[in-house]
Amino acid sequence: MTIYRIFDSFITMYTYTKGCYNTGNFEVLHNNAKLYAAAVLSGVGVWAILELLLGFGLYAMAKKRNFEKRYMAFIPFVNMLYAGRLAGETRLFGQRMKHAGVFVMAAQIIAVLVGGFTIFAEVTLNANYLLKAVSSADGRILSLVYVTESGGAPASRFAMFLIGYVNVASYVLSIVELVYSVFLFITASALFRTYAPASYTWLAFLSLFIPAAFPIIVFVLRNKPPVDYAEYIRKKREAYYRRYGAPGGYGGYNNSPYGGGYGGGTYGSAGGADPYRGNGEGNRSGGSADDEPFSEFGGSGNSSGNRADGGAGGNDDSPFSDIDG
Repeated sequence: MTIYRIFDSFITMYTYTKGCYNTGNFEVLHNNAKLYAAAVLSGVGVWAILELLLGFGLYAMAKKRNFEKRYMAFIPFVNMLYAGRLAGETRLFGQRMKHAGVFVMAAQIIAVLVGGFTIFAEVTLNANYLLKAVSSADGRILSLVYVTESGGAPASRFAMFLIGYVNVASYVLSIVELVYSVFLFITASALFRTYAPASYTWLAFLSLFIPAAFPIIVFVLRNKPPVDYAEYIRKKREAYYRRYGAPGGYGGYNNSPYGGGYGGGTYGSAGGADPYRGNGEGNRSGGSADDEPFSEFGGSGNSSGNRADGGAGGNDDSPFSDIDG
């Protein structure tokens, strides 16, 4: 896909510099072998550089982890399979994917084939037919059509097939590139999580929207030591708790900021002293006679004392003892 994108950008820039979209004349594309050779070579050259960057990056990562068959990092398409092996287990919509590299490799092969066929179709048509602009009354270009040198429509079935394909090629390329980008994003997320855990999310999204960035990122991260992401998250949490405390504030849930836990060890708890103990509290088990405020009126310190006749009541000190005689 990278080759086609570079090829298409090269052709588009050339037509703009020639003023084709202003004049509506695209004859400069007809049978221009040098132009197409330069465009194809530019695409292949950029693709080769990216493949080398990816190869060196994957090779260095594999060497640090003692992976075998490191030569696979330099084989086009197969290197995506190797990248999936380095990435390890991945997930798609919550489902485990053990061999994400296989899907990336397959999607990349399909993307390259579709891009290559699109280049073939455009070069073949421009070599045999003229590209003519259909404009509106105000001079706006509405569409581009292929015609023969005499101005007629192509009669060849193969030419009509190629024209039909070119008309929908942008949609086909977009769908194929989307599928490839999604699988690449899944693999990149798992791989970058191991080598750049603090920034793997935005790096993976960068690879999603600009797939050509993936080899560059891998090359930049090649000397990073692999990290266990679960262990990395655990250490980050511990560092956070040491700095800000456990969740719930002030030492964690069920921990009062004033000492002890909520509902335990504080006000009125079994483990703490009652601050009001002794204030206005009587002796529930019975006190001495001296503590009875009405003792001088014949009351007894022992309210449960027994009379001589077996009844409950006071003693001989009662003020009515003379009357009871």
